[in-house]
Amino acid sequence: MKAIAFDRDLSAPLLLPPEVTLISDSAITGPSRPVFIPDFDAQWVAEFYLALKISRLGKDISPKFAPRYFDRFTVAMRLVPVGILGDLREARRPESAVSMFDNALTPGSWQEIPENADTLTVSVNDVTATVESFGCLAAEAVSAISRYATLKTGDIIMPCRVTPSLNIVRGFEIRVSAGDAECLSLKIH
Repeated sequence: MKAIAFDRDLSAPLLLPPEVTLISDSAITGPSRPVFIPDFDAQWVAEFYLALKISRLGKDISPKFAPRYFDRFTVAMRLVPVGILGDLREARRPESAVSMFDNALTPGSWQEIPENADTLTVSVNDVTATVESFGCLAAEAVSAISRYATLKTGDIIMPCRVTPSLNIVRGFEIRVSAGDAECLSLKIH
């Protein structure tokens, strides 16, 4: 299993090849597990992504058929070390190491994709975002990444960030809902 996060905001266009971050399976924490901030950086932000769970094997999938390859969604929280990431970008060095640590990604509880998935509302604490054309956005991302990598059952594809980043510290509480259901509730340790 792998997680692939597209490096784009909700309103940004999809570039080909896509700019993505690969997150190892050992860095993924379950939604009911505690999240601990590592001590290798002093400043952290939480980024929130729309996330899709791949339900079957596929390669080079057409956007028309992409909805057949995912059946669940959630909102996932990705922890990002701001200081180290800034240093890497300034030095034009690869950023992959900042996504390999334990607790780097926490997906919320998975929900079935509704029949009419045109609009989806996502709330993170007091910030709300509306995802227009949810089905098209999801299909476009799955199709794009499948041109470059084989997708396997259980893979997580994160097409875009859905809300602004939150500065976090130990003790910070986060509540996330997607549609009508709460999908993630946790306290940062």
